[in-house]
Amino acid sequence: MTEQMTEQMTEQQHFSGLGEIEMAYLDVKEKLGEYEGFSESLAGTYQSRIMRLLNDLDNPMFLREHYAESPNYYTNSTLEGMVDTLNWLSYSDKEKTIYLNEEIDEYFTR
Repeated sequence: MTEQMTEQMTEQQHFSGLGEIEMAYLDVKEKLGEYEGFSESLAGTYQSRIMRLLNDLDNPMFLREHYAESPNYYTNSTLEGMVDTLNWLSYSDKEKTIYLNEEIDEYFTR
């Protein structure tokens, strides 16, 4: 903790009558609430994006089936996986091709 944070905590403890452990608990509880709100928002954004991909009739059927069956898309349940998938979806087809070609080159040059 920084000196300023320690001073603020001591001041808050003085006015609230709470000890250091209680103050730390309240701080962690607040941060968990913020994290919960963030994770719900991210999951909602992710599910909305995936459903748009699944329902987009401009996407070929094989691609929509891939989205539905791949654990990296429709059934993805971890925040880290959702961020990775959203990141991948943000690439253009050209960027994806370059990335995948680089991976293939690395694989065959080992």
